[in-house]
Amino acid sequence: MLIVVNYYSQYPEVVLLPTMLTSVVIPEVEKMMATHGLFGEIRTDNRPPFNSCEWSNFLISRNSKHRRITPRWPQANGEAEGFVKTLSKTICIAIGELQNVESTLYTFLRKYRVTPHATTGVTPSQLCFGRVVTEAITHHTMWTAQAKPQNRSMERRSRNNDYDSQKQMARNTIREGDTLLVKDHHPRGKFWLPFKAELWTVTAVKGTIITAGRGGDSITRNVSQFKRFSFPSPPPLW
Repeated sequence: MLIVVNYYSQYPEVVLLPTMLTSVVIPEVEKMMATHGLFGEIRTDNRPPFNSCEWSNFLISRNSKHRRITPRWPQANGEAEGFVKTLSKTICIAIGELQNVESTLYTFLRKYRVTPHATTGVTPSQLCFGRVVTEAITHHTMWTAQAKPQNRSMERRSRNNDYDSQKQMARNTIREGDTLLVKDHHPRGKFWLPFKAELWTVTAVKGTIITAGRGGDSITRNVSQFKRFSFPSPPPLW
């Protein structure tokens, strides 16, 4: 499943795909660009196929900037992740009630696009297409007051970013050279420890983004994905 959310209007595009190969994803993105125009910037989680050479060359040819969010930190792409949570819940309910998933998806998208968004206060369709879109369109109503929802959206995001920055910076006491444990996202049982039994050394710190190395490997994660490890003190000699 390919999910794209417009940062300004919150207008979502969802495509059901049999596979996430680059040769399948790029034509679908081309269709979206044909409708909405070229994307100035695209944020991805840098997982396949978004870490391939074909994808990078495609964006370069379309003059689009590729911004990679921090792995294992979905809050860095909050607009898309919030929509994914709502969509996933809807699909799970449809599967549980033995409903047609594709039909449920299109019904959900139709209603989501014409519902005022909590961030902008305006429906995604209005901001995206400049007209009021309803369940049954009988005429086109042009909508031009775009400055107000944009300002409201920017103000809310600014407040959220300030809060997140203060919250994260207050707890980020990790420094270069520290020894860390990294969070285990694949626990093997109820009583399995939340962190892997591997020691990593901090090589770089940029705000709340930590880069750590172990042997010849290197990982970059948000500070919340690490835990500082302190070597136990030796017992006293009597």
